Amino acid sequence: MFNAGRTIFNIDIKLNPGIYVFDSEAATGKTRLFNELRDDTTLVRKVLAVTYADIYIRGVDINKLIQNGNHELIVLDRYDRMDGIDKDVLINASKHAIILIDCKDTSDWVYGTDFCSIQMNRNGIEVYQ
Repeated sequence: MFNAGRTIFNIDIKLNPGIYVFDSEAATGKTRLFNELRDDTTLVRKVLAVTYADIYIRGVDINKLIQNGNHELIVLDRYDRMDGIDKDVLINASKHAIILIDCKDTSDWVYGTDFCSIQMNRNGIEVYQ
């Protein structure tokens, strides 16, 4: 479980540690969730939000970030466009963190994952199984 503790636009992740893949349906709030978490500087030690542009344009070493951090929540936006992520690193991190994966091709992730759903309204976002 993870709650951002915000009053204006709340983010409530009702999941236990593990790896979860969103369904590939568009316009459900996944990108909004990513942006809200990434832009909230109060969550920087708890949340790691990474997209493919971080890897290819900014040169972020995602494996090192995951291994060296103690994040409660890891969000990977457009995982299907990322190369070089070690699945073993993600599996190890999932023992203590909730990992949310936005992947347009859900066949990329099968082993050890569950699917999750997202619901967004004007007051916030909820992620659940």
